[in-house]
Amino acid sequence: MVNPIVILPTAPGYHWAKWLRPAPGTREGELLTPDSEWSVVEVFENAESSDPEHLLVFVPGVEMPQLLQDFLWGPGPLPVPEA
Repeated sequence: MVNPIVILPTAPGYHWAKWLRPAPGTREGELLTPDSEWSVVEVFENAESSDPEHLLVFVPGVEMPQLLQDFLWGPGPLPVPEA
């Protein structure tokens, strides 16, 4: 079996993703993952671009930011609707 190519987001924005694993210390993370449903999550800048955790992920309803590598990524970034 061929391993799929994993493409991580490279810029902030909203993306479709499936949450696979919780970051260490995430409250009730074991109950929330793995998630078989696609959800829109927010990728945001956390640190300087040279930092390994430059981009992190906000999951709605979860207080702790998550790591990019703990998701299966779908399309994104999604366009922001005009007001």
